[in-house]
Amino acid sequence: MKEFWGRLGYYPVGIVDAVGHKGGIWFLSANLKFSCKILWAMNQCVTLEIDGGGRRWICSAVYGSPQATTRVELWSHLLDIGLCIQDPWVVVGDFNDILSVHEVKGGNYYSTRSSVFASTLDSCGLFDLTTSGRRFTWFQAFVEVLSRSHSDHCPLLIRCQEVPIKKENRPFRFQAAWATHPDYKAIVQKSWNSTDFGIHRKLLGVQEASLEFNSTVFGNIFIKKRELEAYLNCIQQKMEADDDPILKHKEEELRAEYNLVLAQE
Repeated sequence: MKEFWGRLGYYPVGIVDAVGHKGGIWFLSANLKFSCKILWAMNQCVTLEIDGGGRRWICSAVYGSPQATTRVELWSHLLDIGLCIQDPWVVVGDFNDILSVHEVKGGNYYSTRSSVFASTLDSCGLFDLTTSGRRFTWFQAFVEVLSRSHSDHCPLLIRCQEVPIKKENRPFRFQAAWATHPDYKAIVQKSWNSTDFGIHRKLLGVQEASLEFNSTVFGNIFIKKRELEAYLNCIQQKMEADDDPILKHKEEELRAEYNLVLAQE
């Protein structure tokens, strides 16, 4: 697994291995400029101190046990952490519990468990970012629930203080995804054979033809990916309120198309 994540540009900074098919937490980072230090780890939670960008903060990754009696250990662990730290603290993951009846569909709601969960968060000084983002005093943040593709869990993206990206001229980069299109080989051959003015001119011709192909035929796979994610997310939101088989079929089609774009990416 470390080799797999490494190929995607991530490196592990905190791991709690799964026991059989149960549990397991991987805390990964893609920013080598940030210092990550494990402070505490247990089978339902890994907590790191993250230092970078002129800011130090604490992040706890949670995977709560599906057994309510075992989750008590998690609540106690979070309460202990809350007593030990002074830095800003974000806790993210799957708690396997809910705060209100509005957060569950097709399952049971237990008010006693909800009260214990809410009391734990309150005692830790934690609050729900989805509803209290503007009360976040150290920097603005909110949680975005992304569309799911290969898991029954939706990814959660915590967005913190937007930083504008400076656009600069970028050098030409060959995209291996172009080779997945059946027409690309012929375009390269045609461009390569269209001039007799040496290797350099031939390469420039292939570059120009490739960029034109990307713009008019292949399209930007990253834009396609975002559009499919948005469409997939919209369909899945509708499915939460309506079990229409047409929506289910459309979701399957979108997932297949999304998988193709991921392969190209």
